Amino acid sequence: MEFNEQNSIFLFRIFQEALNNTLKHAKATEIIINLDYSEGAFILEMRDNGIGFDLAKKQQSATSYSGVGLKSMFNRAKLIGAHISINSEYGKGTIILIKLPLQNE
Repeated sequence: MEFNEQNSIFLFRIFQEALNNTLKHAKATEIIINLDYSEGAFILEMRDNGIGFDLAKKQQSATSYSGVGLKSMFNRAKLIGAHISINSEYGKGTIILIKLPLQNE
């Protein structure tokens, strides 16, 4: 995938939704954000120390998410070939990892 303006906007919107969700729902006192480029991919990681949530309860099926924000994040990621993983546990916060592989130019 070539990194272009549209992809950068989609990546920003995914990050923006993740941050908005954290600010609205997590009750976090700390959010750590890291953006890196490694092994041909942009990797965006966001960690918080909030209340966490049960991702399985948010899932309606293997590919659909009940939260509009989560669904939007996953749909945008799919459009640009990115992968999102979410690790969350009650009382231990949430880690959101977004990986956008890029082709060599």
